[in-house]
Amino acid sequence: MFSSWNPFRRAQEPQAPAAGNAGEEETGIKIVVKFERDRYNIPIPRPSTTSISTLIQTLSNQIGIPTSQLKLIHNGAVLKNGNASIASCGIQNGSTLVVVGANSVPSSGTGEGAPAAAPVQHKKKKEVVPTTDEGLVEYVKGKTAVVDELQPQVDQFQTDVDAYLASKADPSSAPSADVPTLTAIHQAHMRLSELLLQGLLKLDSIDVPSPFTKSRAARKEAVRKVQNALNVVDAAWKKAKSAHGQAS
Repeated sequence: MFSSWNPFRRAQEPQAPAAGNAGEEETGIKIVVKFERDRYNIPIPRPSTTSISTLIQTLSNQIGIPTSQLKLIHNGAVLKNGNASIASCGIQNGSTLVVVGANSVPSSGTGEGAPAAAPVQHKKKKEVVPTTDEGLVEYVKGKTAVVDELQPQVDQFQTDVDAYLASKADPSSAPSADVPTLTAIHQAHMRLSELLLQGLLKLDSIDVPSPFTKSRAARKEAVRKVQNALNVVDAAWKKAKSAHGQAS
C-alpha cells in the first residue's frame, strides 16, 4: 500500500494564469512518480521544455538521494539523456515513472569466495520544513532567493535579444561582436528556462496547510514571479526565432 503523503500536493490545486502573459500557453501535465512505498503527483507546466535533468534534480531534493545515484524509469527503460525534454521521452499526462536510488559498491575482497557487496543507498539529509505559518513564509523566501538571483540574467537575456532583433531589422549594418548569435541566445534560453522551471517545481512541492494564509500568499506571489520570468524568457526567444526565419 502506498503512502498517502504527497509533497507535490499543490499540483492538485487549480492555477490561475500568470498576469501579463501574451500568446498561446503550453498545456501542462501531471505525472505520477513512484519511489519505494511513496508516490508523488508532480505538475509539469511545460513538458516540451522541461528537461529530464530538471525533473531528476527536483526528485533528488524531495527524496534525499543525490542525482548521481538516482535513476528514473519510464516504460521499463532508464531515462539516460538528461537534456531530453519530458515530452520527447513520450511522457504524457498521467504517465507513471519509477525512481530507483541505489549505488553498488565494489567488493573489497579479492578471492573467489569474497561475498558480493550489497547495494548501498546514500541519502542526503532531508530539509526540515517549518510547521508554522511564519516559518513557512521564510522557507518560501529561501526557495525564491535562487530565482531572484536569476533576474539580472533574465534582464540581460532580454537585452541580448533586443540587440539581435535590431541587427536583423537592419541587414545592411555590419556584424558586431556585441550582438549575440541565435545559437548563443538559444543556449541561454534553455539554461534560464531549466533553472526557472526548477525553481517553479520546488515551490510547487511546498505543502502549505489551508489555515496558513501568510505562507500561502507568499508562495502564490513567488510562483507568479517565476512564471512571469519564464514568460519573458520564452517570449523573447520566440521573437528571436521569428526574426531569424524572416531574415533567412
